Amino acid sequence: MAKCRKCGDAIPFMDNRYSGLCSKCYTEKERRIHQALDSVNAKRDSAIIDEYRSTGQIADRSNMPKALFDEILDSLILTNGESVPGREVSQVIDIVGAEVAYGLNFFKDIANSMRDLVGGRSDTIQRATSDGRQACLDEIRSKAARLEADAVISVRFEFSQLNLGVGTSGIFLIVATGTAVKLKR
Repeated sequence: MAKCRKCGDAIPFMDNRYSGLCSKCYTEKERRIHQALDSVNAKRDSAIIDEYRSTGQIADRSNMPKALFDEILDSLILTNGESVPGREVSQVIDIVGAEVAYGLNFFKDIANSMRDLVGGRSDTIQRATSDGRQACLDEIRSKAARLEADAVISVRFEFSQLNLGVGTSGIFLIVATGTAVKLKR
């Protein structure tokens, strides 16, 4: 459990309301200071977002507001094609990749084995595949945004099931890779 910066009393887990202080040490003065800082940060964040929207550039990505990062993630293009239709690649930045491993427990393995015998769709594997593919895409998008890419082309997926031995559960592995690129404006 975290401790108060002033008195050393315990602060409940995940209670970030008072910036490292317990509720009794968090005074009116600290509240006013944090309100002022929040106001300054909101103005700074707003200026950074306005600059990005007008120029498409950000001077300092290390201090990027979360709202702007989310906006950039939403605008990033992902494609399994070699190019983006109607756009020209101006620079190849780097290869980006993501890996997701799902442990399949013993009981699910038995259910899947039975389904293999009688036929039918495996909801467990389908759900793991779908969730894993989305997690890989989210991670690739995030990595590409940090590299200041406009798009990720040639996105490819690999799926495999790793068996760890007799009587143990397997691991379902999904790997995605792509090429982060800058596009001409």
